Amino acid sequence: MTSELFSDWLRHFDRSMRLKGRTVILLLDNAASHNHKEVRLTNVTVPSLRPNTTAHIQPMDAGIIRNFNALYKKSLVKHFITCAENGQPQMLTLRLAIRFVKSAWDEVSAKCINNCYKHVDIIPTTAQTEDESDDDISLAELRNFMQQLPRSDGDEVPTAEQYVDEDTVVDTGHELTDEEIINRVQPPTDDQSDDEDQPAVVPPTVAEALQHTDR
Repeated sequence: MTSELFSDWLRHFDRSMRLKGRTVILLLDNAASHNHKEVRLTNVTVPSLRPNTTAHIQPMDAGIIRNFNALYKKSLVKHFITCAENGQPQMLTLRLAIRFVKSAWDEVSAKCINNCYKHVDIIPTTAQTEDESDDDISLAELRNFMQQLPRSDGDEVPTAEQYVDEDTVVDTGHELTDEEIINRVQPPTDDQSDDEDQPAVVPPTVAEALQHTDR
């Protein structure tokens, strides 16, 4: 997510609220990508949380995102295990990743969301003791699958908790400069390229492309 993408989405959201005759509050954390100073809003008020309070008063950060990550990465590890068992390269296509994302979000239960809202006191809690959380169950399932992954002696394998939480330190709101974009897309120079002896890549035919989209 970048500030430009977020601003575009926010304009669309404000327009949809205006068409529905609704006035809403959209509570945001202080992520750099949530900068919307140049966006003129009519039906959406956008207050920001105080710094360093996100994990305490925002339900998504109180466990919903972590539960989703555990479910997504469980599907990812299962896929890699299947590839290894079938002697196939451990690769992930964009289409398959999107399927895993949808499946993971569908598995995030209403109970998990409800518990996270209770945790941040948005809805009242009860005196009853909660059962084992969906987050604990998802981590246990992920831990079981990670133990099945093929590994070589000396490989350092993260715990299920480390694997789920590794994305929290990744900067996802950084906007690339023109120079960075050019460096990523430009072809390698003669000094960098070892492809002279490689055969030319033949693009697939339309029939072959259509065949793969049905998989």
